[in-house]
Amino acid sequence: MSKNDDRILEYLAHHGPQRALELRSALADRSAALDFRPMYLQKRLEILTDAGLVSYDGLKYDVSSRGRAYLAGEFDASTLSRRRSS
Repeated sequence: MSKNDDRILEYLAHHGPQRALELRSALADRSAALDFRPMYLQKRLEILTDAGLVSYDGLKYDVSSRGRAYLAGEFDASTLSRRRSS
């Protein structure tokens, strides 16, 4: 998990389901210092989805119940496989 992963999850938790382009725009607007290039964001969303922290309905991404548990400190992301967190 990266700091950007946390920011993605926190944004989705507070703002609800988002298309990747909407999410990228919102995150880039919030902090110009963060790197949210399209390919980078797509990779992070795939990793978060594979880990079960984000759900994807074919159109929009949303934080899952597991992702909410992670944000609440009730799920330890270190238990995820190394492949998923890179």
